[in-house]
Amino acid sequence: MADDGSEGGDLDAFEWECESCGRTQPKHNPPCSRCGGMSFEKVPVEYDAASSDSGFSRRQYLTYGGAIAGVLALGGYAVFREGETPSVSNVPGNADAAQGIEFAPAEDEIRRQMNDERDTPLSHDDGADDAATYYARYVVKNDRSPSRDDLSAFVDGDLGGTQFTYSADDSPLERAGSATDLGRAVGYDLVTLPGDHAFLSPSVSRCGIDLHEYPDGRLLVAVMVVG
Repeated sequence: MADDGSEGGDLDAFEWECESCGRTQPKHNPPCSRCGGMSFEKVPVEYDAASSDSGFSRRQYLTYGGAIAGVLALGGYAVFREGETPSVSNVPGNADAAQGIEFAPAEDEIRRQMNDERDTPLSHDDGADDAATYYARYVVKNDRSPSRDDLSAFVDGDLGGTQFTYSADDSPLERAGSATDLGRAVGYDLVTLPGDHAFLSPSVSRCGIDLHEYPDGRLLVAVMVVG
């Protein structure tokens, strides 16, 4: 019988595996988002084993070309400069939808997935959303990150963020049948990715999310949070 999560057990690091399909998730929170199963088993975290629908391990997120993960080091107070927000134009790829899937509802689902891991939910913030959009478009066009000053111009608080890129072969767009499917897949990978997750900090309360598909099929995920 699956553990109900009421006891800590003797595992230093664990996750929950669906007994029906084998998908793992960080919390005992049935039903399974893949198959709808209600029974889960507590299992040790295996960082070298494939641990998500992306088809590569968590370590591969950080070290191999399949997907590259990173954390935006954007500490410090962000000063809002009204009327001076930067912009980027003529960005290649798909900013709003790809393969028949709209990105906006997928981004809403990603936020719900993040909030499942928090005690207090993150609310949508227009400034943080604009910062995430600017970040994604700038990176896609210029193959480098924008400056902290440019990103800070969009918000009126402390700004932080997380971003990663799926390779074309591992993009969840290839498997998603809907915006909800896409959001759940990206949200799962976002919350289980090892490293410093700015969106889990209790000091942040607002967020913005942007998805952008490169012309070659890679998918960039940008999350900005504001305290």
